[in-house]
Amino acid sequence: MIGETWQLTVYGIGLFVLSATASALYHGWFARRTDVSPKPGDKIRLRCGAATYVCTFLRETRRRWVVSPLQIVGGVIPTRSQRELLGTFGTSAGVAVFTSEVVASDEGEVHLRKPREVRVRDRRLYPRVHFDRPLPASASGTPSLIENMGMRGARLRTSTPLRPGDSVRLWPAGAGIQIWGIVLETEEDQPGRYRSRVIFEDEVPLSFCWELATNDGNATSDRT
Repeated sequence: MIGETWQLTVYGIGLFVLSATASALYHGWFARRTDVSPKPGDKIRLRCGAATYVCTFLRETRRRWVVSPLQIVGGVIPTRSQRELLGTFGTSAGVAVFTSEVVASDEGEVHLRKPREVRVRDRRLYPRVHFDRPLPASASGTPSLIENMGMRGARLRTSTPLRPGDSVRLWPAGAGIQIWGIVLETEEDQPGRYRSRVIFEDEVPLSFCWELATNDGNATSDRT
């Protein structure tokens, strides 16, 4: 009896150590990477204080990311000098988040310090609510239908293509709020109909997704 109890204790400790190690590896290594970079033409959103800027990634050097001039798209330009910028851009796995600062600006180009690390928020870790009847919405003025939505993103159906890398402002019908996101990919599944994957810049509560589903009747949830 004592031997069996001792074995169960050892097995329990072993499973705990394996679980903790796997979690540490994911959050400390796979989610925090230094080899993730935007592709030329990708849109980058930068926040400095209350101001939000958008720029286009041009190229990468050994110590810098070269982008187009920053265009303010929201908030108020800081009255005091603030060096640190919080940036985001879309990847196939989720939204990449980094911090940087402007180190030079000349001839229509801005040079950002190459981030020391880039953290990717994995979209696959979050459940999604699937609407039986797609929910009407507006994506930066483009009429859209939301097929599913989760805390970190949504799948949209449109009659005109959304361009990957662009920022979009999503207005679900009846929600009364806007959600900023980045278009990860767009495909034409049949003539004149497109499907796009959008990753949100900030998480939305899963309860909010379920509230939208009440306008749609039955809905299902999964982690795809």
